Amino acid sequence: MRIWSILGSVTVLVAPSVAFAQVARVEGQAGIVATPHNLGNNAVVAGRRVTASVGEDQICKFCHSPHFVGSTQLLWNRNMSFADLTFGGWGQDLDGNALTTTLQGTTLPTGLLSPSRRCLSCHDGTIAVGDLKNAGGGVAGVLTMLGAGQAAGMLTLMDVTVTNLGGNHPISIPYGKSSAAYNGITTSVPASDTAWWAVDTTATCVSTTGICTSAPATAPLNGPAINLYRGVGVGGTGEGVECSTCHEPHNKYGNPFFLRVSVTDQSGLCRSCHNK
Repeated sequence: MRIWSILGSVTVLVAPSVAFAQVARVEGQAGIVATPHNLGNNAVVAGRRVTASVGEDQICKFCHSPHFVGSTQLLWNRNMSFADLTFGGWGQDLDGNALTTTLQGTTLPTGLLSPSRRCLSCHDGTIAVGDLKNAGGGVAGVLTMLGAGQAAGMLTLMDVTVTNLGGNHPISIPYGKSSAAYNGITTSVPASDTAWWAVDTTATCVSTTGICTSAPATAPLNGPAINLYRGVGVGGTGEGVECSTCHEPHNKYGNPFFLRVSVTDQSGLCRSCHNK
């Protein structure tokens, strides 16, 4: 099955309010086993999960496999389109007009990049959760899943009929302090604007890409955990925001919704990018 006809990447910035019938977890309890991203048959125990495969106990397989996958990059095992596709826009502004730019004039993207499209290969609400390149024995297939949460991973407020991402934080878009174009878009935020923390590429960063923000690592903020991207695709060499800028799919930090920084503690996640 294909993702929307126009999407086909991006770790976790659009945040679903429901993620495969996510259950409550103790904040700080890191690790993937007791989370909704464990889709193995052994997951439906002790109320941890309500969606799981039939007879498949592997955890990593639903995204990765060492052989017979779609791409050597990340050993990506999910079925998704790698075509350069576009989608239906970002909904309306508060005056009811089509929304095409941010408040400061940065153009909203007309296509998404691979970091967010990877997330959407489950979370778009159309591709089957068990749809894998290597479902077993090197053969593509759709694993049978059980549970009520199979359609709950789609993003709320997303209209999969018209492929509209309106009502969600933009993704595949330049960070406010991006040094150059990203996804073919140049930020319209003035260099003198202090409403965003600066981009940081020093050893302070603990993010996957090694590119983070200069917000202090003092609770409730944690700029070093923010995962900015640089030069993805062919759209420029600047820094950008994707799903996994805010979400860490393996639950490294133990926050609800796989967040890299707690949002419940004085909006620390938001304020680790937005200097408010």
